[in-house]
Amino acid sequence: MATLISKKYKGKAKWYIVENNKENGQLDRIYLETLGIITKTEAKARLANYMALNKNKGAAKITIKQAAQEFSIHYKNLIGQNIKPRTFELFEYAYNHITDFLGHVELSKISFENIEAFKMELQKTGCTSKMGEFLIRY
Repeated sequence: MATLISKKYKGKAKWYIVENNKENGQLDRIYLETLGIITKTEAKARLANYMALNKNKGAAKITIKQAAQEFSIHYKNLIGQNIKPRTFELFEYAYNHITDFLGHVELSKISFENIEAFKMELQKTGCTSKMGEFLIRY
């Protein structure tokens, strides 16, 4: 959960919105936003605003599959009604391949190695569609 901290900077309090995670007994502090040199009251108001705008966001642990599902719902509701069937098929193809291979990986921990392994897997499976070629190329 997001919280406020302050550090002294040139004799004044500089405020930050942070999230504290405790993994393996170690405190891991993630800086979400720098508020700058403001009063404590202003910092509390900014934290309340931040939390209202980012209810389901922040440094929460979300997997690629969860993020893809949220995007898929958005895509189908807003865009999917106005596109050609083939474009939608390509979206479904990419969605299925990405979530099958990378769905378990936390979004914040995706690495270059994960992407390269995914591209190699697509090449091994003989991916021949346009979307497959696009995914391999980039």
